[in-house]
Amino acid sequence: MTSFQIEQACPQCGAPADLEETDRLFACPFCRVTSLLLTRDYFRYVLPARNPAGKDLVYVPYWRFKGILLFSLPAGVEYKFIDVSHCATDVPPLPVTLGLRSQALKLKFVAPEMPGRFVRPARSFDDTLAAFNRRFSQALPRPILHSAHLGESMSLMYS
Repeated sequence: MTSFQIEQACPQCGAPADLEETDRLFACPFCRVTSLLLTRDYFRYVLPARNPAGKDLVYVPYWRFKGILLFSLPAGVEYKFIDVSHCATDVPPLPVTLGLRSQALKLKFVAPEMPGRFVRPARSFDDTLAAFNRRFSQALPRPILHSAHLGESMSLMYS
């Protein structure tokens, strides 16, 4: 499974650092301050983009889930490793997924002072996860008695 790199500045000294998407503890190699990364629900990231002179960018949300989907069948438990993204809006011409290009880029945390307009998600993560469940369970034998997910990470990514 792919892991994204996150660009983060130390909150104490401002030194740059690259974090893994799943890192929650950050120790600055310059000032040695240790910081804990927390959120109430999920982290929000933005894919880097160049801002055309005099124009604001519009950022579109995509849900991302990386983890394991578990399916309980009469013959036992099956699982699938997944790393998927899905558009969180209903705007028709947009791609349904972020595709592979996003995994080669360094992300940044969304911050209130970022220029541009951030579109609110129209779909909840639970609805999107149910769609992932349906999609990945199609190849499994029936009946599926129960399904669950173990999430390594869940996030909202703006592109």
